[in-house]
Amino acid sequence: MYTTRSSIEGSLDIISAPGKPLVFSRAHGQEPVINNTITVAADAATTLTAAQLLGGIIEGPITAGRTYTTDTAANIDAAIDSPKIGDSFTVQVINTSGGANTITLAAGSGVTLKGNAAVAQNKVSYLMFLRTANTPTWNMYTSVSA
Repeated sequence: MYTTRSSIEGSLDIISAPGKPLVFSRAHGQEPVINNTITVAADAATTLTAAQLLGGIIEGPITAGRTYTTDTAANIDAAIDSPKIGDSFTVQVINTSGGANTITLAAGSGVTLKGNAAVAQNKVSYLMFLRTANTPTWNMYTSVSA
């Protein structure tokens, strides 16, 4: 859990804790997670934890087609202090496969995938997570590089 929350002129919250990414949140228009951490995912079907997602960068050095499933919305909520409707963060999933292998994105419980689930070799999927309800509910919007 984040232990510090401060507001600047009532419109920008800065949320931080030792060893956690710094999160900026605006009342109107959310900002992405800052201070990214690179996670190299396993060469297997993988569940990406809330901490890995909040780190901002997931690298996939896969040797065959793999599915990366997000953590649950409840676990994402638990990793963010006092999550609110409209909170958001971004993640990049980078397919660094040496062959023509695809990462397929899947949504964990309470997360809804919106967009292209396939990340081909040497492509990046830009994910934007948006909290959409007072219960643990997140939309994951995807945009894959050309």
